Amino acid sequence: REVVFLDVADESIVSKSSYKKEEDPRVYKSRKTGRGPLAADWADTCEPIMTCYKMVSVEFKWWGLQTAVEALIMSYTRKAMHLMHRQLFCDTDEWYGMTMDELRKLEDETTKSLLDKRHKQLENKTDFS
Repeated sequence: REVVFLDVADESIVSKSSYKKEEDPRVYKSRKTGRGPLAADWADTCEPIMTCYKMVSVEFKWWGLQTAVEALIMSYTRKAMHLMHRQLFCDTDEWYGMTMDELRKLEDETTKSLLDKRHKQLENKTDFS
């Protein structure tokens, strides 16, 4: 197992085409908590600090491709987690102070919205058969 530290303020992982100022923890400042913007040494100087562990395992059994494909999948997974946690930090004012019931409702609404988006994208694809 490998533990990977994801620094949400590190912009080196974010491509220029993916960069959004409103999702940059080095720029964002929460109105509700006063947290942010994050400095380069935020992990050593900020309190409180959240630690989140996620276990990801990948298994791709295809001789000759296994190592390369697993490494590629893990690379994309790291990037997706990094972007997601940057966005989560910059959305603090959207969820900070909510009750558990309110958070569950927000989760349900977000899930429905994402599923609707996905279904629309699938409907818009052209069938080449």
